Amino acid sequence: MMNLCLLPRLCLVLLCTFLALSGRAQAEPVVDSLAFSPDGRLLAVGAHGSQGAQITGQELRLYEVATGRRRWAATSKASAPALAAFSPDGSRVVLATRPQAGVTGQVTVWEIATRRPVLELTLEKQEQLTALAFSPDGKALMLGTNLISGQTQIGAVKHFDMARGELQQTVLTLEVTPQSLTYSSDGSALVGVMALAHNLTDKGAEVIFWNTADYSIKQRISLGDVAVHQIAFTPDLKRAALTTNKLKTTEAALVFWDLETQAFVRPALPAGGIVTALHFSPDQKQLIVSGKRQPDKQAHLWILDATTGALVREFGLGYVVEGEHATAFTPDGQDLAIVDELNTIELRSLEDGALIRVFE
Repeated sequence: MMNLCLLPRLCLVLLCTFLALSGRAQAEPVVDSLAFSPDGRLLAVGAHGSQGAQITGQELRLYEVATGRRRWAATSKASAPALAAFSPDGSRVVLATRPQAGVTGQVTVWEIATRRPVLELTLEKQEQLTALAFSPDGKALMLGTNLISGQTQIGAVKHFDMARGELQQTVLTLEVTPQSLTYSSDGSALVGVMALAHNLTDKGAEVIFWNTADYSIKQRISLGDVAVHQIAFTPDLKRAALTTNKLKTTEAALVFWDLETQAFVRPALPAGGIVTALHFSPDQKQLIVSGKRQPDKQAHLWILDATTGALVREFGLGYVVEGEHATAFTPDGQDLAIVDELNTIELRSLEDGALIRVFE
């Protein structure tokens, strides 16, 4: 028997689908990424517009978290999914491109107080932006990039000086793609996850640590024939949580990784769970996992003990999600911003999944 509580949402989904197919509704920008400011007061949204299968531009929105009201918005003509991020002091917000075949990567940094761009970067022709990280003091912007030509790919990690707005140095060039870049909380180290792109070879992922005093490499760790999908580090870069799968297979696993002992622990994530985002709680005692259950594709949250991997609690969010869906965790680890199946941005409690507010 159908749950009567689901009827209003089901009717709304059917109505939106009918209007879209009949051409009476104009497509809303699709939300690609969400990010909270360091103080938790603002939510940045990166979205893209489309006409059929063609991406027509990007949109950056800023919302007040306390009220859900939109503060301001900016646009870009870049034809790629959008990435939104904040500078460490929260005074600046970034709108950048996510990887898109044939599209040259772009990064625009906006001053929130003046609502004006203070830095605009365009990569080399058809070079894609794959990762982005600010140093804790906000003086450096690290970009991971990838350029594919035929069966050859060139990945790079580039250091941009924020004060000068120019490339300071290319700290690494290699034949794999920088998938993520993360600074330690004290800024003394940078870690990058280097992953395979486009299945050009059978090489797996590699984790590289840099000393930020001169960006010399101090450690490289090979993960073997493993592809990494999502990863989250503790602020001291001593532990990580990551979802992986063996190359040429589809079976994925969530694991905890102690980078000092190289020990792995596989958490008690229920079978059929697909992970889309990972986040350590501020006290590093819990790992918050956002994803969906299979085969019903219901949006779901799991809270795990960050040491043992034991399941602390879990709950569903009451709607179906297709593919990847944008999520962001508040800095205090209490709430989650998530995009539902109607492209609506919601703030949910991580205690019980209850809806707090909707961002209009």
